Amino acid sequence: MNVKIPTSITSSKRTLAVFLFLAFSLTTLSPTSLFAQLPLGGDVDRARANWTPVRKRPQQASQPAIQQASKSNQLSKAGAVTLSAAPTRATTRQASSQQAVSKHAATRIPLTDPVKPQVRQTAQQVPVPMELPAEAIVPGTVVSESVSYGYGCDAIGCDTLGCDGIGCDSIGCDSMGCGDGCGCKLCGEIPSSRAWRPAVTFSLPQDGWFKLEGLAMKVDGMGMPPLVTSSPSGTAQADAGVLGLPTTTILVGNHEEFDNGFDGARIDLGFWFDRCHTWGMGMDMFRLSEASHRESFTSTGNPILARPFFNSLTGNEDANLLAFDDNANLSITGQVSVEMESFLRGGGFYFRKAMGCEEGRRRFFRIGRYDNFCSRSDFRFGYRYMDLAEQITIADSIVSTSSVAPGQMSTLDVFRTENQFNGLDLAVHHRVIRGFWSFEGLVRLGVGNTLQKVRIDGSTTSTDQFNATTTEQGGLLALSSNIGNYTQDEFSVVPEINLTLGYQLTERLKATIGYTGIYWSNVVRPGQHISLDVNPDLLPPPIPTNGALRPEFAWDTTDYWAQGLHYGLEFRW
Repeated sequence: MNVKIPTSITSSKRTLAVFLFLAFSLTTLSPTSLFAQLPLGGDVDRARANWTPVRKRPQQASQPAIQQASKSNQLSKAGAVTLSAAPTRATTRQASSQQAVSKHAATRIPLTDPVKPQVRQTAQQVPVPMELPAEAIVPGTVVSESVSYGYGCDAIGCDTLGCDGIGCDSIGCDSMGCGDGCGCKLCGEIPSSRAWRPAVTFSLPQDGWFKLEGLAMKVDGMGMPPLVTSSPSGTAQADAGVLGLPTTTILVGNHEEFDNGFDGARIDLGFWFDRCHTWGMGMDMFRLSEASHRESFTSTGNPILARPFFNSLTGNEDANLLAFDDNANLSITGQVSVEMESFLRGGGFYFRKAMGCEEGRRRFFRIGRYDNFCSRSDFRFGYRYMDLAEQITIADSIVSTSSVAPGQMSTLDVFRTENQFNGLDLAVHHRVIRGFWSFEGLVRLGVGNTLQKVRIDGSTTSTDQFNATTTEQGGLLALSSNIGNYTQDEFSVVPEINLTLGYQLTERLKATIGYTGIYWSNVVRPGQHISLDVNPDLLPPPIPTNGALRPEFAWDTTDYWAQGLHYGLEFRW
């Protein structure tokens, strides 16, 4: 049996099916996939992502439920969307944007026709975030405290962009406004949270420096009178080796020794008492390598060897022959050596106090670009010690094969001086840093006392033809008239200047090179205490004399200087 369904009813069913399909499709979308397509962000995104629609399973409604549905149709003002199949087969949709998201719910209401149910579902709405006040005032106490930035201000400084909002370079900021709380005092310094730990911990200070440098110095040469002379073979005995004659050549003396380069080393180390490096304590020490120079000569008489002196009895130049052969009555074979030594060292300890600092931007030498710089000046005071020790040793030996006076004889003369300075050390240290480069100047002034010591000694050992050996006091230039130990105190000043150019290799390690100059007033040196005036009656073995006692000791002070390059590494922690 064929039943003819009206066309209007068929069209209504299709319309209802389309709406049902769209409704169920929207409710099955997850919140994440739904909101991922919306260009939202911030708190709104999080609020939407946390919102989950609630949907109840459709149930077959009873007749009382239809009445309840008619009442719920009146709640459309609260934001519900109603999809219904009315007897006129029309569909109605209502929505309100003021409904809260947390109160959304889905409810299916049966229609009067059980075959065509009525569906009512709330709309999915965009949640509105809670509005925050434009300004919030919280009562409380304001705490002002410096912020620790780990390394703080390193020794390199900022790059050309500075320490402003652009940021610091990869190594760190200097004191130009990076918040270390110490201002420009930390120009080139690396502070920690605190500088000194209690002594009971037996641990090292937390902030300090250590500098190791090599020295290549040129010093004031050691002057000395003529000590060894020579004459050609055939020269008359009275003229052999005598000063002032055209046939005489000076082999040793009459010039300065040790006027060439000296090697050495210097260390400087210390620590800071406070984290801003205002007060510190340090010590320094340097030493030049012990210089030694020896000259030796041996002859059988050709050429002639001699030791010159001034004969105080005759008032003329004279000489003591060491190698001579006249092919007649006198034949002497001999040798002579002169050894010179010099040794310089010094040290001390000091306290340092930051006096002032400056930072900003500057164009150096009025060329180039403006760049960040910082500078710091320190005042130093403490104790300084200096020691200069030198010695000249003259040794000769002769063998006589003549029939007049056969035998052997050895002579030794020693002249030694030592200067010990002890005094107050005052200094001003200034440092300028620009990027990775630094320039430092140190001017020191030592004021105090120099203890001067002079020791003169001599001996002669003789062996006759019967092998009888005797040793007596006195040589040739060191005799009973001047042998002894002499001391005196003299006021001295020891100024010093150091100019150093440095380049920062790492945050803590810096390479340095520069100039060092030291001056020392009122010192004694061995060459100035060798007198060529000799009374031959005092030569071993001495005999009674009516002449002046010569040589005679007399104080002769001079000055001393050393200058040259220093190079090394400086480590700060």
